[in-house]
Amino acid sequence: MVTTNDNTGIRWLPVADGKFRIWRKSLISGEETTMDLDVTEEQLLEFCTPCRRKIQDIFPRLSLEEREFILTGITPQEWDDNLGEEEEDDG
Repeated sequence: MVTTNDNTGIRWLPVADGKFRIWRKSLISGEETTMDLDVTEEQLLEFCTPCRRKIQDIFPRLSLEEREFILTGITPQEWDDNLGEEEEDDG
C-alpha cells in the first residue's frame, strides 16, 4: 500500500530488498518521478515531521543526489539539464 504525506507531498511504497519506492513531484518541471532508495519507513516518517533533524542526519547512507530527490523531487538528470554548470565558450 502506498503511503502519502500531505505535508511534504512525498509518497512511498516498500519494494524488494528492503528498499522503498519514493514518488516526488519536481520543483523544476512539476513532473512526478520515482526512485528506489535504501531507506526505512521510520526515516521517511521522521522526514515528514515539521521539527526534524537535517536530511543528512536522517538519511546518512544516501548520496547527495538521492537526498536532493527526497527534498525537491529533482533527479540527477534534471539537475544537470537545468541547473548544471554551463560550459564556457572558448571561441
